[in-house]
Amino acid sequence: MLDGGRIVTALSRWLWLPGFALLLWFGWKYPNFIIWLIVLLSLPRIYSLFRKRTEEEERYFEVTPAQRWTMSILYFGLIAILLFGMHVAQQDLNKYGVRSHGHGRDAIVQ
Repeated sequence: MLDGGRIVTALSRWLWLPGFALLLWFGWKYPNFIIWLIVLLSLPRIYSLFRKRTEEEERYFEVTPAQRWTMSILYFGLIAILLFGMHVAQQDLNKYGVRSHGHGRDAIVQ
């Protein structure tokens, strides 16, 4: 499991479903072997999240509401910061005419 899956499981196991749907869409829209490998390897984890758990497994995922809020803010804040960084980097690349997904010119040809 990737690191985000562990955090999302602590927040709510139901967050796996929209995440999985987003991953499927991304794999279909931008075909990539690694994405489809992650989709395939996620299936057993999704199944295990919605089966009946033992008492020990239930305790493993127990977190207080304060911990849940803290992790939510940090996790989604990190996502927002990374998206902002990608946007800024893309703007810089566009400013210098570096090709992005088949548009512009190659960075090597300067």
